[in-house]
Amino acid sequence: MNLNSKQIRISIALVLFAILLGQGVWVYNMNNAYKSHFSTIVNESVEVAILRELSSRHEQMGGTIAFSPLASPTDTSRYITKTLRSADTSLQVTFDRYDPNAQKK
Repeated sequence: MNLNSKQIRISIALVLFAILLGQGVWVYNMNNAYKSHFSTIVNESVEVAILRELSSRHEQMGGTIAFSPLASPTDTSRYITKTLRSADTSLQVTFDRYDPNAQKK
């Protein structure tokens, strides 16, 4: 089976086109994945910063903590200890992160 030079050129061009098309699809999908991941990280960071600021302000005003901070999937600590201060008293409270009624308490 002898192929002439025109058939070889067409075959090489088709293979190169397929490789470039595959690379283009791969780059497009990776770009979308990175954008999505970046957006998720930014949103979680902003949420954590807001919760920390609200908690800090609430504690400075002498109030109780009404919510626990956002737990990240990599955080393995079960208990959170907070100090509640009022005008004449200081009290340490320990929250169980896995308690379903922790928000109500």
